[in-house]
Amino acid sequence: MKRPINFKLILLTLAGFGGLAGLMVTAGLGNAQSINLPLQVAPVTVKNVVLQPSYSYSQRVLARVEALQSSAVGFDLSGLVTHVYVDEGSVVKKGDILARLDIERLEASKNEIKSSLARAKAEQRLAELSKNRLSKVVAKGLEPEQVLDEAMVNLDVAKASVAQINAQLLSLNVDIEKSNLVAAFDGTIIQRHLDPGVSVTAGQAVVSIQSDGQLELRASLPINLVNWLQRGDLVDFADNSQSAVLDRFITSQNTQTRTQDAFFRVNSSSWEGRSGQIVNLVVPVSQSANGVWIPVSALSGGIRGMWTVYVTEGDNELNVVPRIVEVVYSDEQRAFVSGALQNGDKLIIEGTQRIVPGQRVRIMEVE
Repeated sequence: MKRPINFKLILLTLAGFGGLAGLMVTAGLGNAQSINLPLQVAPVTVKNVVLQPSYSYSQRVLARVEALQSSAVGFDLSGLVTHVYVDEGSVVKKGDILARLDIERLEASKNEIKSSLARAKAEQRLAELSKNRLSKVVAKGLEPEQVLDEAMVNLDVAKASVAQINAQLLSLNVDIEKSNLVAAFDGTIIQRHLDPGVSVTAGQAVVSIQSDGQLELRASLPINLVNWLQRGDLVDFADNSQSAVLDRFITSQNTQTRTQDAFFRVNSSSWEGRSGQIVNLVVPVSQSANGVWIPVSALSGGIRGMWTVYVTEGDNELNVVPRIVEVVYSDEQRAFVSGALQNGDKLIIEGTQRIVPGQRVRIMEVE
């Protein structure tokens, strides 16, 4: 037995497919209309490209102010420190006594040596008298010449003994003199390392002194600046208050930081720097490279370390064309780039955020 056909169900199904088809057609038309909408003409600012064979920039380096002479000084001898005559901040002159060692034992040894010297001189006089007397006796033939030879040898021995003791006395006087620690140059005491009553070894630091008036700047320079700068080159302070001249390099390189120390002299006798002070120096640098300076804002990200810039082509409403460039040097505001740019190109430097390749633009300003 056949079942009756449900015409209502068929009609409802057909109506549903029809509605779906209508929606798809409508959506397709909408997309087609949005794709076909023309891009708006974007206003931009451009820069006329003029390629340069080199670029210059200023590189800042930190420099520390140092005294031209600075040293930790101590005695050449071991001994007990009895006096320290200076404190931190004391101003001293060359030759001033800074500290003193106990010299009681040295004085006792000196007295002993003086006694030995007096005895040796007496023996020398006796040997001279004997030699003179025997000379007369031998001349008369009363004594053999051998006796005179022995007298002359005894005199030579006595003279040598006197000379040896004199040398000992001189050495002892030097030790007594070295028991006074003396300033080797005019300067200021920057550190006192110990107090009286302390036993020190030879060379142990007692005070540290640095020279006054003569200051220099010490900077650790990267290799590119070491290769660029030459002795006598002039650099400026970052605040333009002073200038300084490169005086010398340390020939060895710091293997950890890959820097090399350089010393600069300030071009002003009235400059009042302080040892340990940090100053900023500005070093002018010039490098050979064919390119152009552009604002950093003109750069768009590229691939494989390269960057993209945009230039305009055509008349009136212009087309935008991308160009690939390499950033050779950059700072916070500008970059020196080289690559697919030519003299006369109109490079977009403002408004790049509003454009895409192929878009038409209108030049509002030329720099």
